[in-house]
Amino acid sequence: MPDERVRAALVAADDRVRAARDELGFVRELSGPEAVAPFAGALREAETELAAAFRMRQRYDDGVPRDAAARRQAQAGITGRCAEAVRRLDAAADGFRRLRGWSGGWAGRWESRRHGSGS
Repeated sequence: MPDERVRAALVAADDRVRAARDELGFVRELSGPEAVAPFAGALREAETELAAAFRMRQRYDDGVPRDAAARRQAQAGITGRCAEAVRRLDAAADGFRRLRGWSGGWAGRWESRRHGSGS
């Protein structure tokens, strides 16, 4: 497995986790912590997987393991952890999109009322 693919998997998973964290914070402010609890759990699980992938990468960069076959296996483990982080976010995505849509609708209604153009 080329090292570029491993780096790309880390970057992509990190980007997804960061975006999910930002969105979750926004929706939490609108909907409350109880409404986002299942999605916060999925985010924590994804963050755990990603942190493990970064620790594995650090060890890999430090030369551990040394054996070529074991290094290939380490690369596969890193990309596997990244894939699992993304999978955990994807598993919660539909419910989160529904909640975010509801929250967005609420925010839009609130904004229109605040500006005097709503019902």
